[in-house]
Amino acid sequence: GNIQTLINGQATQKSILNALENLEKRSKAGDSVFVYFSGHGTSAKDSGIDKDVSSILPSTSGAFIPVDFNVNNNKLSVNDLKKSLIVGRWHLQPIFKKLEQSRSIFVVMDSCYSGNAVRSYVHTASLKRHHDISASLAGDAFANSLDINNGEFTEPPYTYKNVVFISASAETESAEDLGRNKAYLTLDGKPHGAFTNAFLKVLNDKGADTNGDKQISYSELVTSTRSILKQDEVAQTPQILPTTKDDNTQLADKPLFSATQVSFAAPPKIDTVVHVQLKNGLKAPQLEQINGASTSSSSTLDFIVSQSGSGYLLQTAAGDTMIDKASITTVAERIRAEVWLKQLLKPLKPTTSMRLETNKESKGNNFIEGETFVFQTRIQSPSYLLLFNIDVQGRVSVLYPYLASELKRLSANTLLSVPSGVNKDEFIMVQAPFGVDTTVAVALPNAFALEDVKNITEVTVNHPSIKKLTSLIQAQPTAAWSQLQARTYPRKN
Repeated sequence: GNIQTLINGQATQKSILNALENLEKRSKAGDSVFVYFSGHGTSAKDSGIDKDVSSILPSTSGAFIPVDFNVNNNKLSVNDLKKSLIVGRWHLQPIFKKLEQSRSIFVVMDSCYSGNAVRSYVHTASLKRHHDISASLAGDAFANSLDINNGEFTEPPYTYKNVVFISASAETESAEDLGRNKAYLTLDGKPHGAFTNAFLKVLNDKGADTNGDKQISYSELVTSTRSILKQDEVAQTPQILPTTKDDNTQLADKPLFSATQVSFAAPPKIDTVVHVQLKNGLKAPQLEQINGASTSSSSTLDFIVSQSGSGYLLQTAAGDTMIDKASITTVAERIRAEVWLKQLLKPLKPTTSMRLETNKESKGNNFIEGETFVFQTRIQSPSYLLLFNIDVQGRVSVLYPYLASELKRLSANTLLSVPSGVNKDEFIMVQAPFGVDTTVAVALPNAFALEDVKNITEVTVNHPSIKKLTSLIQAQPTAAWSQLQARTYPRKN
């Protein structure tokens, strides 16, 4: 009786907006309100969008496409779009702003470019789930803040105080649809978006409780859906708003639907075996002999290795290129680094969770040569931060602390940027080698010495300093941790 569903022909713009506006009457102060959009979406970053339409839409706001939207008119005005689309900035923000004054709002969108779906796009003919919601939620401050041509933009502030938004993909990514011909891959055998299927899996087995506190937070839910999509070899990056930077009240770390403690299953154990697929009958003894790696057939997959000219191509399970035309030795070093990382994190049993993002998280952490960014993290409890990176060649570098002055205990809920980004040169600039880097943040309860980490710069995992780093982290098993992957690409001429 508390659920209203609009599907197929029912999902007109008028019906959807009426249902959202009626939420105020159907709910009461203190309630949790859940809104789930699943279908086609678009945004100014949609390369297939009609230019006449994209020039009208808010530049950083995604849109949901109702069943009655008509894209045949090339001379649509702003007023036409307002009457036919559901754009976050135009339609959703006023409703959610009013509701959040006395209710908790959880909005999920499974559509293309939905990272800014609280903003929106339109696509004329797509087999994907084109739609953008994250920008819409962000509000007018997003307008004109994004330069689509070069990808550089200023992150707008998140204007909500009691709204959590999760999207199926970043603002620059499409979202995969598991239609009738792929329904056998879904949890219940029914067609879904790939994100929806991962979302259902998380809620079904409760494996998202990564820190074992018998609750699933919104941030844990996103982390787990990303992990499932990676296992399912789907190349899209679910997003969450507010970002770490804007989450001053740790809204994303609150329990799902503000639930009280329930008996969830124990958090999943980290598989310390790295599963590698050798394509096209490739024989690679150097990889097959790595202790902790397996080239045998497995239901889970970490890497794919294939021949690439005179070298080798290393890809993630989702098909992202980690490094191309590399020597077999370099490929082996990256796989060996992944084994080390899994074995490093397995003994940790954190009592709290933490988030690690970049200041351009909405792009799905996809960066072009020459772009700059910073890492951002917010720690739940007083801790000492350690941040290290594994590059595409398997080399480890400690990014923080770098100076003695950085060896300080951070207060709970402190936002930290690495590097600070305050001065013009305090940013990370994207440069070769290009591929996929993995960055890990660890919140350590106890202090450590700078000497333990300061010499770890671009070293392989068999370097003596890595043993000291491993001991330092595993000596504090309640340390919280988080990791992210950043994809970098050379700039095209």
